[in-house]
Amino acid sequence: MSITSDELNFLVYRYLQESGFVHSSFVFAYESLIGRSNIATADIPPGTLIHFLQKGLQYVEIEKQIEESETGGPDDKDKSSKKIKSSNANAGKDKKYEAGSLLSAVANSSGLRLTPSKRPSENKDNENDVTKEKDNEDREENPTADSMELDYPIKKFKRADVIYLKGHDTQEVYFCSWHPKLNLLATSAADSTVRIWTIPRGPCDASSEKIACSNAIVLKHESVKKQNKDVTVCAWNHQGTLLASGSGDGYVRVWTPSGELKLSLVAHKATIFSLKWNQKGNCLLTASVDQLAIVWDIESGTPKQKFDHHKGGVLDIDWRDDTSFVSCGADNVIHYCRVGGKEPIRTFRGHKEDVNAILWSPDGI
Repeated sequence: MSITSDELNFLVYRYLQESGFVHSSFVFAYESLIGRSNIATADIPPGTLIHFLQKGLQYVEIEKQIEESETGGPDDKDKSSKKIKSSNANAGKDKKYEAGSLLSAVANSSGLRLTPSKRPSENKDNENDVTKEKDNEDREENPTADSMELDYPIKKFKRADVIYLKGHDTQEVYFCSWHPKLNLLATSAADSTVRIWTIPRGPCDASSEKIACSNAIVLKHESVKKQNKDVTVCAWNHQGTLLASGSGDGYVRVWTPSGELKLSLVAHKATIFSLKWNQKGNCLLTASVDQLAIVWDIESGTPKQKFDHHKGGVLDIDWRDDTSFVSCGADNVIHYCRVGGKEPIRTFRGHKEDVNAILWSPDGI
């Protein structure tokens, strides 16, 4: 039994997705060219990478016991044999490993020796004192922290209070956007589609769910590149007359509420991470892993201006008004730009890692 590099890359990609690292998963998929590999994703269950690691740890543990039995006497062999049988009996069960157990297992199998700087039992009283002092400091700095935690309302919904929108072929749903005026919800997913759901007014019950699922409009995204076909983001304009969607192949599409394809905007060369309409609805701003932010003229369907100030993927964008916007990216930087300007009005630096999201206050100040 063996595993190829493409298979390993796909398992890592799935792990990042399942753990909620959306941006990291897209960047990893783009750089590792997962879209070009022929891997049947439908046959790979969630949590496969963790399952393999757990099995590997169990194997290392059994291997170590076998080595110990070979160097010990007859009594040791019998004891070790019992341990091995016990390990095999539990091999199919979920097993939790403490922090550092993977390193310890690999080190033991390689003949190395890890010396921890501290044992958990050492200086326990001192650690408790430090924890108490930290808690006291937190209470002094934020005296409402405890009350906020106690007063936070927890709402548990019954099955009858929830509408399940089923139709995306069990694939990941990346983004959703409510229509600004109507009871329409647009969702984009890894099955290369956007779906426009009509959500009935009134109580959430089985009949409402049936209506919503049966009347969904499916917007199919046929990828020219035959790879990275995930529809990563979608957004209605403020007037509710157009819906924009962005895909892993770098294409941006503009649709009518009835599902008619109005425009295909082609300029990006990699996954679209974000797209936003300006207030007037005459310009669409898009951000991509290809390090570009592009302002599109919707009337002509052509780029009005390309902004290439980022040195890493552009992860999010937001308009301040109809002509100025901010962008953030994997280069840890935020740029404030104006349409027509060659250089950013201002650049903000200070983040130590990727800036994943950005949002202006509603008043634009």
